Amino acid sequence: MTPTSAPTLPDQPSDSPFGDYLSIYSRAHALADGELVDVTANSPFRWHTALTRAVWEDCVSWSEADSARKRGAALQDERGRLHDVLTMAKLAAAATSGDRATFEVARVPRAGRGTRPRLVTLVLHIGPGDDPAPVITIMQPQES
Repeated sequence: MTPTSAPTLPDQPSDSPFGDYLSIYSRAHALADGELVDVTANSPFRWHTALTRAVWEDCVSWSEADSARKRGAALQDERGRLHDVLTMAKLAAAATSGDRATFEVARVPRAGRGTRPRLVTLVLHIGPGDDPAPVITIMQPQES
């Protein structure tokens, strides 16, 4: 992951016991690079919400080619798939008191010709973004 523009770092050495920053990759950089996909406009949450690129590709992305390969047997589109992910995330968030919740979504895999939904496990994380304001990130378990 390479940031699109280098962040401004202080001219003075850091007082941090861990030393100066070697690299900073912000949430803004991840959004600009496409590593995070902003879904705030469709989100049931009141905070900025993003999916990792891996979650988007596996659970939301759907093209005409995908529909053709499934021969119309899988009635899917990106809007519906995103709705499913966000609805299950909202239910998981409501059921937890922590900053992290694991949940499952049934989605038709894009690859192959199969039309049977398969369960996939996702993780919702609520925490600070580039500033202290809370943000939501939905990711695959190995990304957390």
